[in-house]
Amino acid sequence: MIPVIQRPQPPQLEVSMYFISYVYDAGRGKSWGNIDIIYDRPIVSRDDINAITDIIANELDVDASDIVILNWRRYDSPNS
Repeated sequence: MIPVIQRPQPPQLEVSMYFISYVYDAGRGKSWGNIDIIYDRPIVSRDDINAITDIIANELDVDASDIVILNWRRYDSPNS
């Protein structure tokens, strides 16, 4: 299941799907991972990164401070 973040937004904005790559402390060393998420706005601020980090931490059952997001990329819309 792909985690979804929803916040109040103007109706004209679309949700986007992002590929997120990250590294985290798995307790026995560093591990790499990636996840697809649906996010309701462009990723443009530290608040956005923190929200996504919290989602990943919840999925992995680790502390958010153990995760470093390395990169993200918005998937192209099939309608573009």
